Amino acid sequence: MESGVFSQTPIIVLILSLIAVLLLILFIPFSLWISALTSGVTVHLFTLIRMRVQGIRPDTVVKPFILARLAAVNVSIQQLEKHYRAGGDLENTINGIIAANRADVSLTFSEAAKLDLADEDVLQIVQKEVSLREDH
Repeated sequence: MESGVFSQTPIIVLILSLIAVLLLILFIPFSLWISALTSGVTVHLFTLIRMRVQGIRPDTVVKPFILARLAAVNVSIQQLEKHYRAGGDLENTINGIIAANRADVSLTFSEAAKLDLADEDVLQIVQKEVSLREDH
């Protein structure tokens, strides 16, 4: 006849398993991962986990990444993470590149990131460039 701790082991394992699953669900932003997948953009779950471990809010990097990919901007998620860690404004940088592409203005991610880190408004610079072209 079992008694004591051994009879409670299955219950303890079940409770610990449920807690582990709940923590995993809270730790991994599944909705963001699914948003990326439904947009046709591949973002690995391990990338999202790594971002969380490094103290990066995944949505601040993944949402601009999705936007960039949908607009055919050639940028990697690693480039966006690096720019974010350097204090860059990812949304403004990506929006500036998208505007440049639409206006047929040559602007790489590297160039846009340098402008952004120099406290320049990338989107505004592109808009000024487009206005100058239209005036001539």
